[in-house]
Amino acid sequence: MYGKIIHQDKYKTILEIPRADWITKGQSLFGKDMFNWIFKCSNCGHFQSVKSVVEHNPLLKKEECLLWVHCVCEGWHTEGYGCDWALYGIFHNHTREVYTDKYRVYVFEFKGE
Repeated sequence: MYGKIIHQDKYKTILEIPRADWITKGQSLFGKDMFNWIFKCSNCGHFQSVKSVVEHNPLLKKEECLLWVHCVCEGWHTEGYGCDWALYGIFHNHTREVYTDKYRVYVFEFKGE
């Protein structure tokens, strides 16, 4: 396991992960091209990548999808795929927090974690 446990109860464990370690993990699972990284929605379990999102909805731009695919389910943008969950809402069900010295973001787990 990578990261440091910052919360654990009978429902979930939350890991705090330095951004560099998160990038290394993504690259080890899916390669260097972040458009191919696959994330699992923590609400509905939908798997998504920038590549799959753009295939389902060609109106979306790859570069814009890269900004949200790790924390917003595809159903937010494309009906019929996933749900409309976003990790930055009122209710938090995330299990990963990626941080640098300037910011912290909630992210979905990678497929296969």
